[in-house]
Amino acid sequence: TKEDVPADAKPKRARTNRPLANKNGMIWDSANWSCAYDALFTILFSSWRENKLFWRRKVSNVNYILGDLMQGFQRFDRGECTLEECRDNVRQDIHSSDPSSFPYGAHGTNITSLTEVVFNNEMSFGTKTLSCASCRYTSNDDLTELLWDMNVNYQGSTQDWIDEYQYRLTGETCPNCAQPLHQRVVVDSPMPFILVNSEQQRVNINHEVHVSSSDDSVHMYKLAGIVYLGGYHFTSRFVEKNGNVRYHDGIETGGSCFVEGKLNTLTPSSLRRCK
Repeated sequence: TKEDVPADAKPKRARTNRPLANKNGMIWDSANWSCAYDALFTILFSSWRENKLFWRRKVSNVNYILGDLMQGFQRFDRGECTLEECRDNVRQDIHSSDPSSFPYGAHGTNITSLTEVVFNNEMSFGTKTLSCASCRYTSNDDLTELLWDMNVNYQGSTQDWIDEYQYRLTGETCPNCAQPLHQRVVVDSPMPFILVNSEQQRVNINHEVHVSSSDDSVHMYKLAGIVYLGGYHFTSRFVEKNGNVRYHDGIETGGSCFVEGKLNTLTPSSLRRCK
């Protein structure tokens, strides 16, 4: 499952004695379980903090939630609110849009559903084409999804999967001749983020991935963060521009994050596994 479990099963973790860094994470709300929001928003806060111009130009106009989140980060930067208040303001908007999927209280939140709402996008970055080799049927749709779902049974690397996602045989059949359809994803303009949803612990996480574009150039995306589910609780890692990888757990580390090491020293197996 991608959700937390009932209140009596929520893990109670003691704060560790590890050396902590500056306040750049969100403290878990024990009254209204917030770990899904804490894990995702802490990564986004790190991204905003190190790429403020990029966020203003490319991210804030994706949807109103990301715009509100950026405004909350700005208010925190000016000392006008806490990160938890920023989180709670955006969470209220998300809850209002779908109270059953994004509840308050001692209830879990599905991280995929949360990510779909936070990164909901209507702008087109390219084209998704389905085609049939037998009868030449084709169907074109705008490429708007920032969240790409990895096949449940996939084993390999994130780069290998993206290569296959752009040119792959789908599970769909042709409406004319019932033969298998092939998918081709062509990116015309760079997306601000690509989010890869994987439930497999055996997937190797590349430090960067390359996405082919329509003019035969390549867009490079560097790893910004990873959200983990373990023990019915979400935690995260994020990567800073200097290569530091920081770990955050709203229960264990509270409002702080600590450095685990440089990204280039962490193996795929260590990135696959949560604390």
